[in-house]
Amino acid sequence: MQPGTRLRVSRLRSSIFGLPGTGCGLPGAGFGLPGAGFGIFGRSGAGWGIGRTPALTLSLLGVLGGGSSCGSGDSAIVVSLSATPARATQVVMTATLDGKAAMNSQMLTPPASRFVVELPSTTSGSLGLAVQAFDSDNCTQGTGMTTVNLPAGRVDLDLSLTPQSPRKCGNLAPCAEKTLCSTLDPSNSTIQGMWAQSATDIWAVGNGATILHYDGTSWTVKPAPLGVSENLYGVWASGPNNVWAVGGFGRILRYDGNVWTNVSNPAFLTLYGIWGVSPTDIWTAGDSSTTTSQGTFLHYNGTSWQSITDAGLGTGQLNSVWADSPSFIYVCGVGGLLARYNGTSWNTITSGTAVNLHAIWGTPGGITASSVYAVGDSGTILRIRYAVDTQWGKVPSSGTSSTLYGIHGDGSQVLYAVGSGGTVVRADPPFDNFTPQTNNALSTLFAVRTTTGGFSWAGGGGGFIGYLDLRP
Repeated sequence: MQPGTRLRVSRLRSSIFGLPGTGCGLPGAGFGLPGAGFGIFGRSGAGWGIGRTPALTLSLLGVLGGGSSCGSGDSAIVVSLSATPARATQVVMTATLDGKAAMNSQMLTPPASRFVVELPSTTSGSLGLAVQAFDSDNCTQGTGMTTVNLPAGRVDLDLSLTPQSPRKCGNLAPCAEKTLCSTLDPSNSTIQGMWAQSATDIWAVGNGATILHYDGTSWTVKPAPLGVSENLYGVWASGPNNVWAVGGFGRILRYDGNVWTNVSNPAFLTLYGIWGVSPTDIWTAGDSSTTTSQGTFLHYNGTSWQSITDAGLGTGQLNSVWADSPSFIYVCGVGGLLARYNGTSWNTITSGTAVNLHAIWGTPGGITASSVYAVGDSGTILRIRYAVDTQWGKVPSSGTSSTLYGIHGDGSQVLYAVGSGGTVVRADPPFDNFTPQTNNALSTLFAVRTTTGGFSWAGGGGGFIGYLDLRP
């Protein structure tokens, strides 16, 4: 590559063809960085770049070709794509010259389907062009690659993209439809609770004060405060700098964006669930001292944790809490216990079952529009849809007889429940019937959380962490 070499790039328009001094009819300016590197667009210096074109008509191709080769001997490579996946929302080209990667890439939006590369005749070597088609979740749907030996004059290439099925998302291995795929848990400890702030900000907690964080690339261990060794069962966050975890012997921890610290509170029995509606309105639920006494229940008001005693909370261990608003909060527990808060008081709700309920979750909407689900022993899945139901009842089919410990959905497209023996069941709208999903891991699953991008995560025994792709 010669000093001062530049690739000239442009969208192809009939009004700009045939300008003098533009080599092969592709006017514009490319760039490169000084020194050994090279890049795409916008700066002067030594190097080269890549341009893109929208889909061209035959007449424009004729203008481009001009009926002859490039008079100056410059290289002009026109790459026409075919078999672009239907779900592709952008197509990205990257390049190498003799194995040296370009510093930038270039993108086009379907139905546009042609990239153009122009290089002076003084540029020589092996030009590698790689194309990836991405969907709206930024997952790879198709790929293609081609090489050209430079200088090459005018070259027209047809590049058919190879489908990527299942799709590949970031560092995650492709995961087949309706399958729970495993990934590495660096702690190798049982996971008891999970919370997804976003697809790139997920927390998991578990036995032995295990705290893990997923940043969109990998799971990493985060240190618990010195001296904390209890199992952690629940985690909730209002944002990246306000994350809470609860566990054995009344343990409550808080993360401020930098470190986890211990938070004093009046509880001394195990806490199993935590949920909030704001940073100053958080609830946690847990064990009871006897089967005839109320389960532990605390509220955080932004300053301190306070113990809540209310006959409407019933008796026995409380396993899970979920809230839609300060005046619409649910808890569930042993013996089919359900209770709801209306902003003033707690009221025990008839569940229609005597089995232990281990988790509760619902959609937004409150007393007029929420759909709330509770899961428990013997494959029990209960629900109430406030827009249509007057009382709680079982779904038509839970798809399993296994004990279920977790339930979560995205609120519109999918709902998952997980449980013993690696059980994963899924329901699609209208969420009447759950069907088993493939899972080769037999570890009991205690937690499940959906995220943006079509992914849901599950965690459980033996350090198992896995994911499901809703749209592979």
